[in-house]
Amino acid sequence: MLKLVRTYFMRFTPLFVGAFVLTAIRVGCDLMIPNLMSELIDAGVANGDVPYIFQTGGLMLLWALGCVVADIAAGLCAARASMGFGRNLRSAVYKRVTAFSLREIGEFGTSSLITRTTNDIQQLERFALMSMTIAMMAPIMFVGAAFMAFQKSVELSIAVFAAIPIMAVIVAIVMKFTVPLLRSLQARIDDLNRVTREGLTGIRVIRAYNKESFEEGRFSVANKVLADTNVSVARRMSVLMPLIGLVLDLVIIVIAWVGAQLVDLGSFQAGDLMAIIQYAMLLLMSVMMLSMIFMIWPRAQAAAERITAVLHCEPSVHDPDDAMRVEVPAPNRAHTVRFEDVRFTFEGAEEPTLDGISFELEAGKTYALIGATGSGKSVLVDLIERFYDPTDGRILLDGVDTARIPQAQLRTLISYAPQKTTLFTGTIADNIRYGNKDASDDEVIEAAREAAAYDFIMEKPDGFETQVTQAGGGLSGGQKQRIAIARALAKKAGLYVFDDSFSALDFKTDAQVRAHLKRATKGATVLIVAQRVAVAMDADMVIVLDEGRIDSIGTHEELLGASEVYNDCLLYTSPSPRDRTRS
Repeated sequence: MLKLVRTYFMRFTPLFVGAFVLTAIRVGCDLMIPNLMSELIDAGVANGDVPYIFQTGGLMLLWALGCVVADIAAGLCAARASMGFGRNLRSAVYKRVTAFSLREIGEFGTSSLITRTTNDIQQLERFALMSMTIAMMAPIMFVGAAFMAFQKSVELSIAVFAAIPIMAVIVAIVMKFTVPLLRSLQARIDDLNRVTREGLTGIRVIRAYNKESFEEGRFSVANKVLADTNVSVARRMSVLMPLIGLVLDLVIIVIAWVGAQLVDLGSFQAGDLMAIIQYAMLLLMSVMMLSMIFMIWPRAQAAAERITAVLHCEPSVHDPDDAMRVEVPAPNRAHTVRFEDVRFTFEGAEEPTLDGISFELEAGKTYALIGATGSGKSVLVDLIERFYDPTDGRILLDGVDTARIPQAQLRTLISYAPQKTTLFTGTIADNIRYGNKDASDDEVIEAAREAAAYDFIMEKPDGFETQVTQAGGGLSGGQKQRIAIARALAKKAGLYVFDDSFSALDFKTDAQVRAHLKRATKGATVLIVAQRVAVAMDADMVIVLDEGRIDSIGTHEELLGASEVYNDCLLYTSPSPRDRTRS
């Protein structure tokens, strides 16, 4: 917690100091009012001095006005500082998460990362705000009220201080039973977010299998656990304020009873008795304020630990030191990619996903990567993009180890169309231009034509300015894939990687896209992960993967009789005679 404050809060020190000074002024105004009230009663009301009553009452109003102004100004400073602190922390967490490899994202979980970026940081914002208002005010008020109370009567002030240990014991007991629940709240929110996210993203599968009731049950369980935890926390904390209030009332009764006897004996004035009651309330209220901070501290601490875990997690894929960096290959030419005895194993897995992978993609040629499901094709593509780093071996781009090329610069050389199509909120043109923000309208249109997307785009009322809703809603799977292919083509890279990007296309559209693809990627190196025989037939070379190893490499004709794995792949992926005729 303290490290987060030092790192992300220091720039708001002037606002913190301003809040402290204004809070001290506000407390000073609060402390002056009971003293003026004492004088008003003893010197004004007791003597029937109306002008003095009006004069002193006017001063009380001025001090009250000063209290309001200082309170508003202090709250503004505290709000700006705490919200700025949260904003900076949120930016830092988001920047760190975007630097994570797929390994770290999988370890934390998407839902948990969202919770940490939103709810956890909100807890710290709230704690920072309360620290600069309530927590800052409490010690100043405690010292000031104690000083003023002792000035009025040492004997009566002792009764106030006698109540403080009792209040501390009450707070400690309540905290003992509440802290574990407060710490578990964030995990319960994680669970609810995960179930909600799965239910929304998987809505088609849920409806297809008539699992709405089952998912509603899962949500109800997670929702009930969170609600029950919150209720348990509220139930325990609801005991705190009444008990402290009871102690406060008992103290006031004791002061009033003893003070009334002293007033009756003439050794104490009525105004001073009322003032010391007010100071006793302020003093004990400051203890109540501190107890509130102690109650929210465990949850804020738990949130800080979860955020710190993200910020301190070093990505397994990282950029090289300046001394290790090399000259980046030119982006405007075809690239050569070479795998040298590459091995990759997921953390905790017993067997490697890829083992002993060695091959070379020659510049300017088109390669098809074929293999059964689970053979490691997508992982191989992820290694080229450095979404993961090899466990052993190395990958060379134009003779340069990709581990020595900064990730951002490496990815400027590669145009990538992923297996799972992702579109972003905005227009269709914005999505095509996503990889090349400087692409002209003509280049966007040309990329759409090459991806066989132009016709269906122009059929829409707004054409390329059609708004894409969240996750590409309103578009078919094939339409989304064609927009993603257009996005890859609009980037104009020296290396194109298509990770099974044609799977949602019918054979006719697939043939059109592949025909255009040859022209659009002419002169570049192309790697296509595919399941269809036509892709392998059009490729200059075919790489066959089998259970994480290279089975064979060759042309389509060479592999037909030489590779049993390749023949099996063709057997299960060849189009029907009708589809071949349509293609």
